[in-house]
Amino acid sequence: LMEIRAPCPLGEWLASLHNSAQRLMLDFDGAPLRPNEGNTAPLALLSGPEGGLTDDERAAARAAGFTPASLGARTLRAETAPLAALALVLA
Repeated sequence: LMEIRAPCPLGEWLASLHNSAQRLMLDFDGAPLRPNEGNTAPLALLSGPEGGLTDDERAAARAAGFTPASLGARTLRAETAPLAALALVLA
């Protein structure tokens, strides 16, 4: 089951991740997000505000092992993008 956490500072959240084998960050410049295809490893998904994450936030996420992934050319609302990403990953 998914665990949805309360909002917190990015650095605090990144430091709290321990068992997430897959770490994906929604980013306009990432490779297209693909279905998980049976991979059952824990997944941490980072989604930022509608304008995207700042350069510093993206650098911190990359340093924490996150891979950029894109949902395509359209900009989705902040509350819609994570749902679209999860639907794709769980497909």
